[in-house]
This record gives sequence, structure tokens and C-alpha cells, in this order.
Amino acid sequence: MIFSMAVFQDQLYAAVTSSTGEAEGVLWRSADGEAWDAVTPDGLLEAASRPYGYGAMAAVEDTLFISSTPHGGSVPHVWMSPDGQRWERLTTDEQFATANAIPTLCGFHGRLYVGTFSFSRGEFATSAGAAIWRFTPPRESASGDPDRF
Repeated sequence: MIFSMAVFQDQLYAAVTSSTGEAEGVLWRSADGEAWDAVTPDGLLEAASRPYGYGAMAAVEDTLFISSTPHGGSVPHVWMSPDGQRWERLTTDEQFATANAIPTLCGFHGRLYVGTFSFSRGEFATSAGAAIWRFTPPRESASGDPDRF
């Protein structure tokens, strides 16, 4: 399923996630909205934690961000790219250790806002498990400055 779409550097990106969790996600890119190419992102697919899907996407100034949902038991992450091809992880395992997913990303005043949620199996997601994080994206490395609200 297409989970999110974003425009970045005159390209339309579409993030695909697996509805079963058995297949890996795919990132697609198009210059005209008709012809699409699968992006083989450098750095985005770490061998030890290949995501089954990509979630939210947002462009903030000259950087594209995407969230990944890992295979069972791992922590979701946010990734950043200056060109849609080379990717670097922005978040750490410790930041989102209690999060189940990152369903939304948004750029606002040059910062990235990340919405997370946490819930136990059998529970409905409630506001008690929700959090908003704010990052000031770094220019040269993925050591963003996170603030949690």
C-alpha cells in the first residue's frame, strides 16, 4: 500500500509498505507522475534491520525525510537524504525505544516534527501513547537536536 507521498527537488516520491510485514518496503520516484522508478537507496536498507515499509515522508528545506517501520521487535526510525538517493539515519534506538511506529512527519519553520505512538497488542492507540518530537535537521550529519513535547 502507498503510505505517503512527498515532492522533493521536482520529483514525486511514493513510500510503499507491506500490509503483511513479510515483504520489504519500496521507495518510488517520478519526474512526471506517470513514469516511476524504484529508488535503491544507499544507506536506507541496513542489512540488520531492513524495514518492511516506509511510512511518513516530509521535505524540509533541502532535505527529504522518511520513517521506516522495521521487522518485528525493532525500533522505528527517521532517515534523511539530501538527494533522495543517499540516506542517513537521523534517530537513535534510544529516542524511539518505546514507539511502535512513526505515522507522521511534518516540516515547520525549518524543523522536522515527528509524531510517534506506542501501544500494547490488543489495545487501541490512545493519546496516552502519542508523542511529538522536534528536530533541527543538521546540515552535514545525522546528529539532529531532538526535543520531545
